[in-house]
Amino acid sequence: MTPMNGVPDEPTIQTWSELYLQGKYSVPLDEFMQEHYNAPQSIVVEQNGEYFVANEKGPGYCVLLAGFILLGIEPFVVVFLGIITCVSTYFLARRLFNWKVAFISTLLVITCTDALLMLQRYGHPDYATMAFAVLGLWLFIESLHTFYGNSENKLLYGTALGIAGGVALGFSVTTRYAVVFLLLVLFIYFPAVNYNLLRKSFASFIRSSKFLLPYVIGVLIPMFLLLNYNATVLGAPFESGYNFEQIITVHPEIPGK
Repeated sequence: MTPMNGVPDEPTIQTWSELYLQGKYSVPLDEFMQEHYNAPQSIVVEQNGEYFVANEKGPGYCVLLAGFILLGIEPFVVVFLGIITCVSTYFLARRLFNWKVAFISTLLVITCTDALLMLQRYGHPDYATMAFAVLGLWLFIESLHTFYGNSENKLLYGTALGIAGGVALGFSVTTRYAVVFLLLVLFIYFPAVNYNLLRKSFASFIRSSKFLLPYVIGVLIPMFLLLNYNATVLGAPFESGYNFEQIITVHPEIPGK
């Protein structure tokens, strides 16, 4: 197997997770150099003429890992992500197709070589992105089925599932910005499953769109926190860490290990 090139993610993820626990979302450049923080995939940000170092990646995964570090169960973050992925994949596929497709889908997820490699690499943020994205999709679709069902408490359960689905999908964006487009997929799925209603009565279709409201509320929670983080740490709400120079570019003497 050909070894991967470039700076590994793990030291940076570990260091920033520990710094987040201390309430530090950026540190002065001088402190970063003096303390010899092992975070080569960090970036240099200028604010009011002063230089700070921040995490290049979205903060979501480091926040998640920080929680596991705080509880003293850091190694179990991989188990946690694996469970979320398998459970979400199974029930999503079962809802959309049948139990046979669900079983095969889950088996493929468990044995996927890329997924296993990412888990071995410290529960890589990309795996967390996938886990929470699938979880969000499943919870959202389940919320629609609950709203349209005959359950006595369908309004309560459907609302809770919709908000949870939005939070999960929104959180996946905080771990990998590129999946922000997934947030719009469900606005395509909704009219697709309600196509017959749309054909019969546009007014009824518009009224039924109220079932999207819990999902939207759920999405806004992590999105607001992410935009606030970006504005505070990076200088603008829609800024990305990938638009800044890495610390190893500014200070090549820092070991990329």
